[in-house]
Amino acid sequence: MFGARSLTRDGKGFVMLYKDQLVVKFPRERVAQHIARGEGLGWDPGHGRTMKEWLAVPLSSSADWRALAEDAYALLGAASPEAR
Repeated sequence: MFGARSLTRDGKGFVMLYKDQLVVKFPRERVAQHIARGEGLGWDPGHGRTMKEWLAVPLSSSADWRALAEDAYALLGAASPEAR
């Protein structure tokens, strides 16, 4: 995904390592919450536009990367038609 190592669920990417950052897919509202708490930034893959459903968490952050990845994994499953 975007040329980075990533984890997928049912063929959909939800977390990746990109340029010394953990990049996690969340709903826009969740991304905004994490940014407001100072846990990360909106992610720009290099084309000058922030992708609103992706949170970039730098190595220097104290955020729990594992918890973020597990949360993104759970949210992706909740959004799938099979989970309904």
